[in-house]
Amino acid sequence: MKAKTEERRKAREMRRQGAPITEIAAVLGVAKSSVYTWTVDIVLTRAQRDALRTRDRTRGTQAMQAKNSEARRLAWLAGYGWAQEHLTPRVAYAVAWWEAEGAKHRNALNFTNCDPDAIQTFLFLLDAIGVPAKQIHFRLMLHEGNSDEAAKEYWKEQASIPVQFEKTSYKPRGKRAAKWPNGICRVEVTGGGQTKWHSFLDGVASFIRGGVAKR
Repeated sequence: MKAKTEERRKAREMRRQGAPITEIAAVLGVAKSSVYTWTVDIVLTRAQRDALRTRDRTRGTQAMQAKNSEARRLAWLAGYGWAQEHLTPRVAYAVAWWEAEGAKHRNALNFTNCDPDAIQTFLFLLDAIGVPAKQIHFRLMLHEGNSDEAAKEYWKEQASIPVQFEKTSYKPRGKRAAKWPNGICRVEVTGGGQTKWHSFLDGVASFIRGGVAKR
């Protein structure tokens, strides 16, 4: 009984200082329901309530960052392991293209090029590592004045693009309009999982370069 009285006293003291109920329960080794019962009449100041909210947001952000970091690490390891079993010269070539021309941000996975062979190589890479076809989308970037329909037919024929372009973006007509009459093709992976696939390819690339697997 004396022990409970002492725990109650300490709980009330910590609560008056603005400590959260979960922390008080953990420090004293008692149930949260007990802490709540002992301290329910204590009213925190506005500053204390604001501090608790800020603390909760910070912890939530840190937890999410840790979760995302672990997901990236596992995807990297999966890519590294996949490369050990499935790496071919064509895959290595495709990864080299992606490293040179693809999106550098870890939350994006896309590839932009004016060369149909390069686009085909990137599509081969996405298929090889198992990116679902429904997540692969295409955009066409043209200079004003160049034929949209002709360019779309060109890319479908030369790069074997299996679906319709979802969007055409236009740039002001300039010196490169004649050089690239069929514009530039952009392949994007959307629908979630971009970070995972980007990390997966980072793992493949690291294996190719002779990197050491992450633990």
